[in-house]
Amino acid sequence: MQQRCLGSEVAWCLSLALGLGAFLVVAGVVTELLRKMLGPAATALIDAPIVSCIALDRAGWLTAAMRQITRLGSDAFLWPVIIIAGSILRNQTGSWRPLLILVAMAVGAVSIEKILKLAIARPRPPVTWMAVSASGWSFPSGHATHSAAVYGGAACLTTRLRAFGQRTQMVLWGLAAALSFLVGASRVYLGVHWPTDVVGGWILAAGWLCVVLLITGSKGERVLRTGRTR
Repeated sequence: MQQRCLGSEVAWCLSLALGLGAFLVVAGVVTELLRKMLGPAATALIDAPIVSCIALDRAGWLTAAMRQITRLGSDAFLWPVIIIAGSILRNQTGSWRPLLILVAMAVGAVSIEKILKLAIARPRPPVTWMAVSASGWSFPSGHATHSAAVYGGAACLTTRLRAFGQRTQMVLWGLAAALSFLVGASRVYLGVHWPTDVVGGWILAAGWLCVVLLITGSKGERVLRTGRTR
């Protein structure tokens, strides 16, 4: 029995690895095609006017607030969120698998962001437009990608596992959407990312969540619900 469970877990991990590889290939190809077709035009017509307008008209109190909000998308904040959310779901379901799935969602999102940044190599907005210091490549926004994957993943699992009532699930979905949006908006407001970096990060996170849920769903409830559910 233990060997069968171990084999199932290994197969699940291999499926996730293959899914991540396939998603990276597809995302990289599509992103590169869009960059070649729309890259300069998108920056000139959409990104640059928005960021430059914000940079010229920032309010001190709002800048201070955005500096705090952007921390909600940092890895130092998101990993405790993963542990807390996974522990809560453990108490609700009797299984640690929700935590493992959340970790997979987060690790995959980080991998996607890092690899695509190196592959696309898009420069950030000019330093003169930045309200905080930032380095490295611009696309996709790491804060937007990671926060959408973690907050969205936690909301997905609570819905998938039906660990809470419908009203609580709706509140969690609203909170996840609001936090993801605010983190992404803060990156644009602070001038460290183009708007399309943030939108791209959201799309990539959503796509990766779909891949993870599709793979875990391939074994149905046996993969996710090994403990008690409500």
